[in-house]
Amino acid sequence: MCGFVAVVDSRLGVSTELLVDMREALVHRGPDEEGVWVSPDRGVGFGHRRLSIIDLAAGQQPMRSEDNSVVLAYNGELYNHRILRAELERAGRRFRTRCDTEVVLAAYERYGDDCLARFDGMFSFAIWDQRRRRLFFARDRAGEKPLYHAPTPNGWIFGSEIKALLRHPEIRPSVDVEALGYYLSFLTTPPPSTLFAGISKLPAGHCGSWSEEDGLRTWRWWRLPARQPMLGLSEDDAAEELRSLFAASVEERMMSDVPIGVYLSGGLDSSANVAFMSRHTPEPLRTFSVAFAGEPSLDELAQARAVAEFFGTDHCELVLDDADVLRCLPDLVHHQDEPLADPVCVPLFHLARLTKQTGVTVVQIGEGSDESFFGYPVYSQVFRTARILRRLRSLLPGRVIRAGVRAIGPWASERGQEFMLESVARGVPAPHAIAGLSERHKQQLLARSNGRLTALEYLASRFGSARTEAEIAAVGVAHEFELRLPELLLMRIDKMTMASSVEARAPFLDPQLIEFAARLPLSVHWADDGGKRILRRAFRGIVPDAVLEQRKRGFGAPLQRWSASLCGIAERELLRDPIFEYLDRDGLRDLLSQSPSQQGFEFWVLFNFALWHRHWIEGEDLRGSENFAAPMAASATVETR
Repeated sequence: MCGFVAVVDSRLGVSTELLVDMREALVHRGPDEEGVWVSPDRGVGFGHRRLSIIDLAAGQQPMRSEDNSVVLAYNGELYNHRILRAELERAGRRFRTRCDTEVVLAAYERYGDDCLARFDGMFSFAIWDQRRRRLFFARDRAGEKPLYHAPTPNGWIFGSEIKALLRHPEIRPSVDVEALGYYLSFLTTPPPSTLFAGISKLPAGHCGSWSEEDGLRTWRWWRLPARQPMLGLSEDDAAEELRSLFAASVEERMMSDVPIGVYLSGGLDSSANVAFMSRHTPEPLRTFSVAFAGEPSLDELAQARAVAEFFGTDHCELVLDDADVLRCLPDLVHHQDEPLADPVCVPLFHLARLTKQTGVTVVQIGEGSDESFFGYPVYSQVFRTARILRRLRSLLPGRVIRAGVRAIGPWASERGQEFMLESVARGVPAPHAIAGLSERHKQQLLARSNGRLTALEYLASRFGSARTEAEIAAVGVAHEFELRLPELLLMRIDKMTMASSVEARAPFLDPQLIEFAARLPLSVHWADDGGKRILRRAFRGIVPDAVLEQRKRGFGAPLQRWSASLCGIAERELLRDPIFEYLDRDGLRDLLSQSPSQQGFEFWVLFNFALWHRHWIEGEDLRGSENFAAPMAASATVETR
């Protein structure tokens, strides 16, 4: 895993010193090696930092073709690189290394832009094609690896993280006010926007090009296939095929010349990872779990411990308290680049740091399973809502139903009421959409609306709305794979693990696996008792029965407790003049005056924005600040079993 920057500047030329400075902002992504390349005419340049995982002695970047006409800067892992290598060798290609980077370069030379369809992996990259005078860049299907870009007065800049782009002298950080409104709803910004005005992110499954003639262009190169009946395929056959695909995906993702482990919660997804990985490790597999002190409702250590004992892993547990939260906040803000208001970033950050300290560089994770196999309990509520609305529409006019929804307002959350009104008016929106502030709350807090759509209007314009269960499933999966998964869940994994130079791999995001799951009928995935039907069937006899039978809990964080323990810092950060340019002073005071149980996610979303603004917009590096120098005793507990 790596980090890179690319600069195109045909007027003034690219400075090697600038590339090195931008590149060094990414040293945590690649502490092992460094490289820089500038074209002979100085119109294009790449900088690269490498985390060595495959072929440790070779694979240095930026990598050039034998005739120097094609140059690659690459971040990721190509799991099918051995198969592609053999295919290219049969066509006459000779390879100098064992690394996947050279396979990416060779595949582009032979297939051009169409090379993307042949790649199975997580990646973002930039390729300079000297013959065509063209920069080609891409991001993987699910969006496991990020890529950002921004215009400059004389060209464009690209990078694996925004902090590298901010090293460019022509980039002045400022807030994208429209994106702020969406961040408050979604906990992240929807692509191609970021919270930085003028800086964009390439959406998952997209690629693009730049040339002097055509400028910058981006387009989608991959889309999740439509759900369709699979004629002649029984559920037993589907389960067998799924089991085979997952086993192959796990084995492919175990390729590594450095130690590998797995994050284990004790749930179905992480336990399946352990079960299949254990088949390929002669020594006990390294497993890692995390919990919060004094929070039994969030503690999954007992379940994880049972799975670890069942498979005989070398198991390590980490227990965090509020002091650990306080100490890591400045680092979180720095490594996230733009705020990810998911509190799970906190335990992930600490778990990745522990992983690296124990000598493990690569971990497998369970992300992607709930999105493909309908593992989220919210679908049960939404499907039930759709059925009730269909019955009501056959009996009552829409205005009567809307009046009834408004009448139950005192007994429903604001977000819930908004969701119901939208469902009555246009159909059910994406089920897993609004996690942050309600529109009413945003109207009270935002100093200027900037004419943006409401969050639900935005979702309807992008993903549509639905009335039947099948339509709801289609809208929900589109939202998960195009917004929530790539820009929130996978970015919290990427940013928090790479902060400690750890690479995370997700077997459930294998392209053959997610495309197979997408084509299966909804009934194969979901029944009234919940989702993941086919997944449980596929893993029967492999994963312990106790794991297969337990309900999904989800991994959370004690936000109410954090709200109470961080209230002093939050008040100091939120009630400052720079924040009042975007957020209403009285609205913030009202929020802070509420009890922690009333604040919910609103506190964490706004607090993260305030810290981000101080660090990135005002330019005050919070790391090492006395305000965050742990006045509370460190008490994270590590146990090895």
